[in-house]
Amino acid sequence: MKDHDFDNPYLSHYYYSKSGGTTGAGTRVATDLDHLTDQTPRMMVAYDAHGVFDAPTAFWYGILPDQTGINNNLRHALSGRVAQKWFFPITQQDYKPSLKNRLATQYIITMAKLLGVPIPMPEPVPLDQAIKISAGWLKLLRLIGPV
Repeated sequence: MKDHDFDNPYLSHYYYSKSGGTTGAGTRVATDLDHLTDQTPRMMVAYDAHGVFDAPTAFWYGILPDQTGINNNLRHALSGRVAQKWFFPITQQDYKPSLKNRLATQYIITMAKLLGVPIPMPEPVPLDQAIKISAGWLKLLRLIGPV
């Protein structure tokens, strides 16, 4: 069997990513844009219920083939909440993402910007420097005041 044997033939608006492979090899995953659209109102209600709907946003998610960064940026953009920063964790093994994944990520960000949605460029940060991001982001939040 091959990954594409499990593809849903009813998906019409999608891009491919890959699961993390926590328990083995990663699996190719088709992401349906209609599904992301359907998830957005629930996310908006949850943020509003917690009083953070208008809070500045930064992401600590991977880039393609990991779908979490693109998916969350697209959901937030749809809700009108574009992230100010996008950091992606890197380890020694994945320090340089493949050319295909770098180009695909760049393409999605460029198309979003052409459509008026300024999705930030992902900034690579080694895992051992994560504290610098959180400290810097908290300092920024204090500068702009309570949300």
